[in-house]
Amino acid sequence: MGYAVTDLRWTFLLVPVALCAFAGQAHSEEKAPSEVCNSIGMSFVSIPSGQGQVGSPNDEPGRADDETQRTVEFAQPFFLGQCEVTQQQFQQVMRTNPSAFSAQGGFHQRLSAKDTSNLPVDSVSWNDAVDFCKRLSELPAEQQAGRSYRLPTESEWEYAARAGSSASWHFGDDREQLHRYAWFGRAQSANRTHHVASKLPNRWGLYDMYGNVWEWCADARERSEHAAKDAPAPSRLIKGGSWYSRIANCRSATRRFDPAEVDDPDTGFRIVMELVNSEE
Repeated sequence: MGYAVTDLRWTFLLVPVALCAFAGQAHSEEKAPSEVCNSIGMSFVSIPSGQGQVGSPNDEPGRADDETQRTVEFAQPFFLGQCEVTQQQFQQVMRTNPSAFSAQGGFHQRLSAKDTSNLPVDSVSWNDAVDFCKRLSELPAEQQAGRSYRLPTESEWEYAARAGSSASWHFGDDREQLHRYAWFGRAQSANRTHHVASKLPNRWGLYDMYGNVWEWCADARERSEHAAKDAPAPSRLIKGGSWYSRIANCRSATRRFDPAEVDDPDTGFRIVMELVNSEE
């Protein structure tokens, strides 16, 4: 995708407030960092500044050719959603719920309970995710607080998912431990999504970075230099794997691309919160 050796993203640090709805649903093995709640109860975790490795080494099992290993650096902390956007949160902002794993959805027969509010929203396109960020940013309470929202870049997503690790997963290279942190594979996941934050978080307090639903990122696949000017819009990046994915597709470095209009039932998203008004 043509990355520079160092990617810098500048955001502003918010003052931590009370924990939100999902904090503590699963118990962290280490103390979670500061969190911030917004006006609709979404929790955001402060991702520390620093350097990290993204991509994968040539000998990592399951590696694809486009997982070029590189160093990224973040001069300032940034805030990333503690969990994937839920059906309840999407419904509150967008006034609709497209999820296949909902009471009226195409996969409703797979559900174990009628209350799907805390399942990750699924069947959303990249365009839908971007629109959600725009509408959330336009809410009066969010404008008054000086907050805006966007999709994470791949570098932000992977840096946060790794939480300082250069292994296949944030917890190391032992694939037998993945079930403690992720819903993945049709057998292990019972062929469906599950409530966010029902597995262990990584050491930075983020849940479901692997499995449950693939997560849209801001990045687009680079066009070929020979592509026609009227060629279709480039596909967009998804990360993390899903309830349907095999283990190799739930690694930190795994990257897939889908057209921006695709809305598969294994795809959702999480978002970055930025402080617009630096005086707060």
